[in-house]
Amino acid sequence: VFIEGGVMAATYMTDYSSAAEPHAQGLDASIWSNGAHFFWIPVEGDWAEFAITLPYDTNYDISFAYTTAHDYAAYDVYFNGEKLASVDGYGTIGVSELNLGKHSYAAGTYTLKLVCTGKNAASGNYGVGIDHIIFYPEIGIAQYKEAACKALES
Repeated sequence: VFIEGGVMAATYMTDYSSAAEPHAQGLDASIWSNGAHFFWIPVEGDWAEFAITLPYDTNYDISFAYTTAHDYAAYDVYFNGEKLASVDGYGTIGVSELNLGKHSYAAGTYTLKLVCTGKNAASGNYGVGIDHIIFYPEIGIAQYKEAACKALES
């Protein structure tokens, strides 16, 4: 399951608590996959939630690619209520990738939540940028065939 940052706000976001509305941003298309990323300027304590649907009952390796810049915030990443990472977005302009580990989930819709926890003392602001999130399913051939048959039936 590939969640593209440039469409996160429009396609997956269900709620947020900040005065600043999260949106897609594509200032430098060469940095981000597909030319844009999810962009948000929260303050400490603000959060944004997204509905993510996983198609299989299996383990998933989760890859989280986020934007770094001189004016980016620190935030925690939660999935299904479990804290998976603390991210410090401060750094040179670019994209960093973080492996969030392997987790077991049943097929269904889950909540991804970002919570701003502050910022690096050197950061000039509270920006948050997400390039993409990938859920790599670990399914066997039998599960794959069963899922493919169900998809063809619907």
